[in-house]
Amino acid sequence: FYLFLNKTPNTHTKNSQNQIAMESTFDFLIAFHSVNTVPDDSSAQPSSTNALLHEDSKPQGNIIHLAWGIYDLKKKIVIEESDYLIAPPSQSLLTEQTLAHSRLQKEVFNGAITLKDAIQKFNDTCYQNFMSKNCSFCLVTYGDELLTKVLPNDCKEQGIKLASHFFCYFNIIEEFGKCYKFMGNFHSIADYIAYLKLKETKANNLATEENKSISRLIHRLTNDGHQFVTPKFLNPQHQIVTDENTHNHFGDTRASKKWGTFVKSKSPDSFKNPNKKFYIRLRGLPYNAREPEVSYFLRGIRYNRDEIQFLHDFEGKFSGEAYIMLHSEADFKEAISYHLSYLGNRYIEVFETNESEYARAKASQMPEKRQNVKNPNYIEDNLLQEGRGILRLRGLPYSSTENDVRDFFRNLKIVKDGVKRPIIGGKPSGEAYVVFENKDEAHKGLALNMEKIGTRFIEIFVANARELDNFMYHAYNSEQNQYSHNRMPNIPLDKRRNTLMMMGLPFSV
Repeated sequence: FYLFLNKTPNTHTKNSQNQIAMESTFDFLIAFHSVNTVPDDSSAQPSSTNALLHEDSKPQGNIIHLAWGIYDLKKKIVIEESDYLIAPPSQSLLTEQTLAHSRLQKEVFNGAITLKDAIQKFNDTCYQNFMSKNCSFCLVTYGDELLTKVLPNDCKEQGIKLASHFFCYFNIIEEFGKCYKFMGNFHSIADYIAYLKLKETKANNLATEENKSISRLIHRLTNDGHQFVTPKFLNPQHQIVTDENTHNHFGDTRASKKWGTFVKSKSPDSFKNPNKKFYIRLRGLPYNAREPEVSYFLRGIRYNRDEIQFLHDFEGKFSGEAYIMLHSEADFKEAISYHLSYLGNRYIEVFETNESEYARAKASQMPEKRQNVKNPNYIEDNLLQEGRGILRLRGLPYSSTENDVRDFFRNLKIVKDGVKRPIIGGKPSGEAYVVFENKDEAHKGLALNMEKIGTRFIEIFVANARELDNFMYHAYNSEQNQYSHNRMPNIPLDKRRNTLMMMGLPFSV
């Protein structure tokens, strides 16, 4: 829960001893800043994004210098700073006025990188420092323009998709006003530094200097007892959806917007809905995967670390499946959209599941309870007689059929109905189990490991009845939600009226 305290007007002296201790929502804050080109029709000075704070009609220009600094809220120090020169769409944008104000020489842009590469470097930094360590973080900008206009416009022109952490941020100007109960007529970051009587920090370029100043403002505010707890959120159109009239974004006031207007965004509703929970299942995880890998795959999705449950088999081995409990429908829809996305060189399947399956996975992690979560027998009694051999296939093409599998083992004896391959999300799975007449036939089949079906190399592994039983349980579990005329797959709402669903088609269609 979040507790908000009204503070008396603060002075410039430290009075943290008189403040009530309260942990911040985030572990790290990232000062994020840019310097832009001067639009051709503008005679004003180009600035960092703050120069155009109150002139919405003025063109914003293109980003030519991007800088950020990571501030550790627990240690109260800046632990990392980076900046990158961004190659403009045209060299003609590097006018004398732009170069003079940004304090850059035209020659330095010979080594500039693309905006896409700079954004990727920032995303990599976030993963290495925060996501992989399950730490929380949030951006801090000077004004709203960088994340609501400047960066989105440049990314739209270059076809760059922004990650979810660009849709949540703090505006240092507003945080300054909350802390000191004062909003002066300031026109630049330097004015805030001067007001607090902080010593100026000079740098050889504007972006680095102003970004350092933002970090210093963060440091001063935290030292004076200010807590960064109410970030601003953006919808997919990069419009602010936070209720400006309330101090608590997570309060009872709900925005009257439909879910369809929020795609890859943070819900305007509160993070946790106590009346409803959502469950997802990840399948295909590497066997050494743990919370950091799941957090990286589900980056942008909100959940607690202890709400990840890894499914173990009867022998205590990780099965490659994880179950996660979510508290928001927006996060649930976003997570389902990650189906067949890649984690490293593996694609991960994402399915909707239920509370009983989540509880089963949780119980499987405790040895004393594993006997209580044994799978029911999903294998036909006549399929597994004594002496049968079983192989597991991985990497099957979606277009392949059961006949293709039998033709792959054409000189070997497969029992009737011995090819088990489920349909997942409307597609044949890339994994299948094959039951042979005897173990000798199965060992002969191992010789076909890494041979091709179509253009795909097929991996073959020896399996046993227990593995097949576990596979059948998850692949053919009747408790899973089935599609029907009133329960459609994940199709955009605006297309559902014009969508027909056909079921029962043969795989060869």
